[in-house]
Amino acid sequence: MEHEVYVPFPVRTVRQALTEPERVARCVPGVQLDADAAPHRPEGRLRLRVGSSTITYRGALTVSGDPADGPGDAAPAAPDAVAPVTVEASGTETRGTGPWR
Repeated sequence: MEHEVYVPFPVRTVRQALTEPERVARCVPGVQLDADAAPHRPEGRLRLRVGSSTITYRGALTVSGDPADGPGDAAPAAPDAVAPVTVEASGTETRGTGPWR
């Protein structure tokens, strides 16, 4: 699935926000973060409701990508050259054995 959106901020500002795992995790609907999670690795629960079914997962979120990897004050090698930021979540069902990633 792909979706593009215009963000009216400099690339450096957006990359900085996207490389902060706690900030990214707060943007996921249905997430309840654990207060005692390790810094830079948010853990918690994700509750999904599809129709009349509700599934709760317990897991963690990781973000890879350095805010300095993107274009800054220097001109990039190519006009669209931006190093990717990868957000990955994994966990298991709280009442079953179904993993997700």
